[in-house]
Amino acid sequence: MEVRSCSARSLSGFIGPRVKLPVTSVLDDLGGPVDMYRAAVIDPRTIYGWSTMRPDQFKGLKAANLMVTGWYDHCATGPIDFFMQTMQYASEEQKRNTHLIVGPWDHGVDGDAAGEYDFGLQANLDHQSIEASFFAHHLHKTPLPAPLPPVKLFVMGRNVWRDEKEWPLSRAREAKFYLHSNGNVRGAWLRGRLSRDIPGDERPDHFTYDPSDPVPTWGGANSAPAVVLPMKRGPRDQRMTLYRRDVLTYYSDPLDEPLEVTGMLKLILYAGSSSVDTDFTAKLLDVAPDGNARLLSDGVVRARFRHGLDLPKAIEPGKVYRYEIDLWFTSNEFQPGHRIGVAVSSSNFPRFDRNLNTGGDNEQEARFITADQTVFHDAEHPSHLVLPVVP
Repeated sequence: MEVRSCSARSLSGFIGPRVKLPVTSVLDDLGGPVDMYRAAVIDPRTIYGWSTMRPDQFKGLKAANLMVTGWYDHCATGPIDFFMQTMQYASEEQKRNTHLIVGPWDHGVDGDAAGEYDFGLQANLDHQSIEASFFAHHLHKTPLPAPLPPVKLFVMGRNVWRDEKEWPLSRAREAKFYLHSNGNVRGAWLRGRLSRDIPGDERPDHFTYDPSDPVPTWGGANSAPAVVLPMKRGPRDQRMTLYRRDVLTYYSDPLDEPLEVTGMLKLILYAGSSSVDTDFTAKLLDVAPDGNARLLSDGVVRARFRHGLDLPKAIEPGKVYRYEIDLWFTSNEFQPGHRIGVAVSSSNFPRFDRNLNTGGDNEQEARFITADQTVFHDAEHPSHLVLPVVP
């Protein structure tokens, strides 16, 4: 493995000269009262539990809740998790007065965030009128113009709004799509396959992750930072990021009929690394017949935190580990002729901070090493995508 020191001058490509190591040097340049932010940057475990509540705390809640978010909102985990916890732990009164709306938006509930994708005029829901009616009803006892469902979600691909009684949907059925290849996957030039078939004796795939040349973020749930950075936001075509040697892509066969995926997503990945700590990233894609790869969701797992932020533990170089990559959630109907795609790598920068692969302090070190990564997909290590398919 090559060991190097990294400075602003040694970074190239998308990162540009403004990105520096160590990460905390950016805070030094800012100055001012950033102590709390510095603490969170230096040790992400300091925020563990900040945004969580104990189950017993929900019993005392009485305020009505209307939460509006988007599939490409970088804060969407908050309202969706709160809704699920409310439905599990809160009183019946609290449950009746809690509502969730999720559209094809970013954090600003901005229909234009879809960029190159047109979800139709119906995507621009008049949420402000809904919010005004909600507040008028609960603060001034004004009758609602129409009943507000527990959940109102936008099904992308089919491009329709649908009222639901719950989240996640109990009628959704977990479907596993397994990764397959002959061990020769290279970017989108040489793709692997996704299928319902359980893998047998298959050779693993390999790539090298270099922190000085990370896969650039292009779209996704990074709505606020994307306003000032050149990485865009929302459901962008990912082809500019797929034709790289440090990306592994796996596509299903073209679908014969529509397939709706609505709910929580994850990728079970069996992988090894030459380093004592590294990252693995994944993206879920809706691939059109012309090759356009629309991003639906993405996620990351840091090897040392594979058991949770509160349980850091280094990995053993060369050993195979089972990782669960949280891909958040979506609601999308894959149309006939489209393919389900997944892209695996070790970076998605700057949406996710780069792992320097040293096992040390990622935020305060300027030294990094490259990592040789191996992704397994055989009978003993069946890497697979888990999708909630709605009949």
